[in-house]
Amino acid sequence: MPRVSFHILWPGGNTTALVEGEFPLAKRKEISAAIIKKHPDVEQVGYLHKPKDPAADIHLEMTGGEFCGNATRCAAFFWARKTGKNNLLVEVSGMDELVDAVVSNEDCSILVPPEMVRGVRDLPEGTMVDLEGISHLIIEGATLPEAEIHRVLEPHKYLPAVGAIFTTFSKNAATIDPYVYFLQGSTPVLIRETACASGSIAAGVVLHRNIKADIFYDITQPTGEKYRVKFMHDSIAIRGPVKYVGTKELYV
Repeated sequence: MPRVSFHILWPGGNTTALVEGEFPLAKRKEISAAIIKKHPDVEQVGYLHKPKDPAADIHLEMTGGEFCGNATRCAAFFWARKTGKNNLLVEVSGMDELVDAVVSNEDCSILVPPEMVRGVRDLPEGTMVDLEGISHLIIEGATLPEAEIHRVLEPHKYLPAVGAIFTTFSKNAATIDPYVYFLQGSTPVLIRETACASGSIAAGVVLHRNIKADIFYDITQPTGEKYRVKFMHDSIAIRGPVKYVGTKELYV
């Protein structure tokens, strides 16, 4: 039984494990399940390996091949810590273009192309923001019971990944309570996240649609940490804290 070492990072919530190495999908799922079982505070697992694009510094592959903004920030932060390079290009699953990342002491910003926002749809339950790699339903008001969240998101299970972001808006800011819904085989799974970068971008899209200001929108996470989102003509920036927790290992 081979030993797998991995790194745990905390991007303001949404604790992330990163494994160095390239693995097929079935093995990624096996390793990820073992990590989360042993460390239940870990909400997601990403895999770092050599990028296909020679311009990129590192490739991040999520367990299911999806895009994850917080895992991207963690990957950039970890790679900067390892290499000493604070401006990086990250090749990420679920994204067609490289992601720019800027790392400081305990902070990481990523810049994604504005085309990441594929569309905005007003639905009876809320506003669906379609992003590259994931869609989020922005629901204004208090968090619904989980059975009701399942009911609301079940019609959207055909999407690669979908979330429900319960949002309270103020003038230039929002507070979110994010849930992600996906199928594990044929079984629907609903997970509450302690922070969500893509959900913060989606909430920012709704804010910006109404305000259109050249400012950073503060998006407060369930942990109380703030992410900052800004919409520019050539990119969308999201900035927030990242901390390196440590290296662990297990046998899989």
